[in-house]
Amino acid sequence: MIDSNKITELKNDIDQARHITFLTGAGVSTHSGIPDYRSKNGIYDGVSESPETILSEETLYQRPEFFYKFVMDNMYFPNAKPNEIHQKIAALCNKKGDLITQNVDGLDTKAGNKHVTEFHGCLYNIYCTKCHQPVSYAEYA
Repeated sequence: MIDSNKITELKNDIDQARHITFLTGAGVSTHSGIPDYRSKNGIYDGVSESPETILSEETLYQRPEFFYKFVMDNMYFPNAKPNEIHQKIAALCNKKGDLITQNVDGLDTKAGNKHVTEFHGCLYNIYCTKCHQPVSYAEYA
């Protein structure tokens, strides 16, 4: 059960703060229809190798087809839209804060947040590993 006194206290703390920082992960984007990573039915559920191996630089360069197939089949959700959590965080950050996120889906930026640090990067910021030129998601897909 949600304690309404705690919610009121949190709102007051945010209102009174000079600067706030949010740290977020996959749980925020699950509300936009993007699965998390490690839970049952998550992106890594039932994979043949460890996610650290599949998504490693070594796999990218030595088995690029395997890497790309996994990423394209499991990690891209181009139709996902920012949800209320993304939007509320964006509004607060744009007033007086920052967001550090583990998410790679770009939804925080789509929500209008101008103060985002994408700790693991963004799947929609793609570049060629040979010439280092940007590549659009449409070209990549």
